[in-house]
Amino acid sequence: MENLRSVEGQLAAYNSHDLEGYLVHFTDDVTGWDLDREAELFSGKSAMAGIYRKLFDEGVIFCEIANRMVLGRTVIDHERLFKSGTPSGEAIVMYSLAEDGLIQRMRITRGKPQ
Repeated sequence: MENLRSVEGQLAAYNSHDLEGYLVHFTDDVTGWDLDREAELFSGKSAMAGIYRKLFDEGVIFCEIANRMVLGRTVIDHERLFKSGTPSGEAIVMYSLAEDGLIQRMRITRGKPQ
């Protein structure tokens, strides 16, 4: 699907730890929001780059998609996360796409503790 190009592209770049390849899939004014803490993670591509540069430098990370839903320009992924080959958690990531197909907003939850 046309609206999945940026979501698929950022996942491939994430898994290969390619920061520049990752960032091309986002708008310059991209925002990230942590739904569990109800707090902004970043605003703008340069702020996002700092976070993901550090994440990519910390170790061998990998993400696989357990489930995906798509409705219009919204994509929701249930992700399984790995660090150095060991499961490190799960997340739900909601991507809102701009008209040009680039990712404009990311909202992330790992689930609030019960």
